[in-house]
Amino acid sequence: MNDNYLLKTQNKEFLKFKRNPEIFKSLLKNVSKIDSFNIMEKILIGEKNASIEITLILSPSCSHCNKAYEDALELKNKFIDKIAINILFNVNPNNKDNQYISIIKNLLQLNKSNCKDIVIALTDWHIKKLSKENWLLKWEQHQIDDNIYQIMNNHYQWCLENNFNYTPVKILNNKLFPNEYNLSEVKYFLTELEEKAEFA
Repeated sequence: MNDNYLLKTQNKEFLKFKRNPEIFKSLLKNVSKIDSFNIMEKILIGEKNASIEITLILSPSCSHCNKAYEDALELKNKFIDKIAINILFNVNPNNKDNQYISIIKNLLQLNKSNCKDIVIALTDWHIKKLSKENWLLKWEQHQIDDNIYQIMNNHYQWCLENNFNYTPVKILNNKLFPNEYNLSEVKYFLTELEEKAEFA
């Protein structure tokens, strides 16, 4: 038995283990304060009543958030009738030194006023990686509603209450997504995830 064959066999067994729905289900963790989470205003991409909800808690300055957004969007586009994405931001709105607050304010305003463009704006930032200056040149809103600050603060306070002091945070159907998996692997559990009772 050569090393290459052994490696392939071990890899096959590992993937079989990893893609076992019961293993995946056992690694999903509860998220506290879920009631306040469910009533918060978020950016929604997709159908509100989709059977599978991927929530991303992002920061515009986080490079790992780019990959999380790209993976989630790819899944949503592939399984368009089954998956929706919610987006929140974990950034302190009172930190005047944070140069990326303007990105969040404009994304939230854009979401309120012109939902059809929000995916393009997010993609320009997280996938195309436009500079802050070029992004604002394209997407800056002339007026920011008074309640945008409150939405940002609600997001930030909820993250504090849950000890989410990092980004990205990935939540799947109100359960904390396990670090042992990549978002792209959700496709292996679609049948189980659609049966919401199994993961409630």
